[in-house]
Amino acid sequence: MDQLLAIVPSISFAALMVVGVIGYMIYAQKHRAQIQKDTADYQAGAMAQRLGMRIERGDPHQNLFVNTQLFETAKIDVALRGERHGVPIEIVYLKETWTETGIVSSTIHRKWEGRLTARTPAQFGHFEVSLRQPQSYNVVRSYFAHPMPELPTGDPRTDSLLRVTGDNPPIAGALGPLLAPLTRLNYVHVIGRPGEVTFLMSHCAGGRGLEMMGVGYALHDAELIFDVLTRIALTAEGRA
Repeated sequence: MDQLLAIVPSISFAALMVVGVIGYMIYAQKHRAQIQKDTADYQAGAMAQRLGMRIERGDPHQNLFVNTQLFETAKIDVALRGERHGVPIEIVYLKETWTETGIVSSTIHRKWEGRLTARTPAQFGHFEVSLRQPQSYNVVRSYFAHPMPELPTGDPRTDSLLRVTGDNPPIAGALGPLLAPLTRLNYVHVIGRPGEVTFLMSHCAGGRGLEMMGVGYALHDAELIFDVLTRIALTAEGRA
């Protein structure tokens, strides 16, 4: 009898834990549903319609802003493509999680690529643009493996608020006024390399807790960002 009484508290605690977990899952699901409703404009189909693009790959109902759950989705793969000012543009959003199981341990792998890109045949070297004085929540990791020197653009506002680095100094003067519209944003990470000008969403330095900052800012201001990217491409091609 004494043994039975000793077991009862353990059973009660276990039952309480089960109820608590179920309650949390219900709350999380309701909370997620409300966020999904509030951010419906960030679904792939809505984004494509808003930007005059087409869905090349992925679910039209996939919300690009809300993608974390109690149990993380194994894979989200969305691509939108279109044209702006005569320049090919695309949004790529790829997030994949998989587990590699070994004999004594398992390793979780994550792949994360998020970007807005303007394609161009122009060859202009490499450059990278970020906020000069970012806050702790919008610091970005450099995309290029090797540091490049800073390039003053000659545009006072651009040079005071943005940091431009690159390996082709002659392009700096042209970039100054073209980048100026980005100075009003709270998150900036642009890279240029042969064939493309891209606004990266996936290189936040704060880790998983802050990785969606770039997504939120980029998708909210996608029209402005694509205008900047395409005008850089047109200028590089001599079509501006």
